[in-house]
Amino acid sequence: MLHSKTQADEKLTHISKAPPQMAGLQLKKPELLPAQFNVAWGPHSVSLTCPFCHHYTITTVRSSPKVRTHLLALLLFAIGCICCFWIPYTKKSYMSRKHYCSHCDACLGVYNNN
Repeated sequence: MLHSKTQADEKLTHISKAPPQMAGLQLKKPELLPAQFNVAWGPHSVSLTCPFCHHYTITTVRSSPKVRTHLLALLLFAIGCICCFWIPYTKKSYMSRKHYCSHCDACLGVYNNN
């Protein structure tokens, strides 16, 4: 039990204060690509000036499965093609290709082969 109201007020103000290491922390807003940044993304690397780090670079392309890749694999598994469900993951047409800056690793664009 608390002895006086001043001790209770002191404890409440101590709890409501941000920790000292968090006091100066500012959250960065996510950076968006400029509106004039029009690039024809494709399945291969592209040469450009990165809008984030402003270095002239050749993009690094990484492939990742799309939603329809997962859905097709699930469908194959559900209809009994248990040994074939992995095949959509090997087809390039079921993968999206994301372009990253080779200097700052920022995602610059996505190519989807529809």
